[in-house]
Formats: sequence, C-alpha cells, structure tokens
Amino acid sequence: RRGLFTGRDGSGEGTDCEDGALDKCKQPIFMEYEGYPTDIGYGCGECSADDEDVTCKSCPGQADSACNIPTDDLDEDFTCHNYELKDNVLVTTEEASVCRRFKDSPIVCNMPGESADATYQVKYGGCGPCEEDDKDSNKCADCNSEKCNKKSSAMTMFGIMVPLVAAAYNVF
Repeated sequence: RRGLFTGRDGSGEGTDCEDGALDKCKQPIFMEYEGYPTDIGYGCGECSADDEDVTCKSCPGQADSACNIPTDDLDEDFTCHNYELKDNVLVTTEEASVCRRFKDSPIVCNMPGESADATYQVKYGGCGPCEEDDKDSNKCADCNSEKCNKKSSAMTMFGIMVPLVAAAYNVF
C-alpha cells in the first residue's frame, strides 16, 4: 500500500508502507485559524478512534497511488496577539501567534472584551473570531486586520476597575 508519510505537511512522494500489510492511510485535518494538529502527520495506518473525523481522517490504501494527498487550498498566514494572565490581568504575550487559514478566509483576530475577567482564556492564541457566547457576553472582541487585537493598558485597567468599584459601592 502507498502512504504519504515523509512530512507533517504531506510534502514528499508517496512511499510504500512497511510490508504492505496496512490497508489504511491517514492524514491530519486542517483546522481553520489553527492549522494542522502537531501530533498527527501523514502516514500508514488508520487514525485512532478519538481522532477520526476530528483532527485526523483515514482513507483506504491503494496499491499504485497514495490516498492521503494534501488537497487543502490555503491562504497566506497572518499574526495576532495572544494573551496570558499576569497578576490577575490579561496582557499580551511577547510573541504573536501565527494564524493559518483556508484560501479566501478573512483575517480575524480575537482579544479579551470589556467583560473578560481573570478566568477568561483567549481562544486559539488570538487567531480567528470570538465564540458567539463570549462575544454576546462581551468577554471577547474581534477585529479584521493583522495584529489588530492589542488592547490598550487603559482599557485593561478599566475592565478590572469597574467590577472592583461596583463591589466596593455595594459594600458601603
């Protein structure tokens, strides 16, 4: 059987699987704004039951050609700021995240919204749109240009101070 397993990205030529006994090949599934999973490559054998159709897909091996040929039509990568929690404040990390997308998908970055607190985690390293629930509750905001998702320190402090002032007001 043929399997394309010379690289994580599917580059290279189809190669015979060992002893020809395997009848399935596998390949990673591209995830919008995240890229390919780092723990799954192109190869011989089938995906695990947990990964099948989530991050990996299997195909029937063929004697004369590889079935797991990369077919994703991808656009250029872009970058977005990522966030981490420091001293109970969400701040940008030193390094931006590399965002990967399908051809013609828009550039979208996400960041903590006005209602984000210390329990909020920025999704996908800041790449891609907000999840609807987070956007509706103002825990997340998104924007449509490269590295557009950097909150000003004034907005970060405002987001922290408003709940503190409200709590103090309720006490007195």
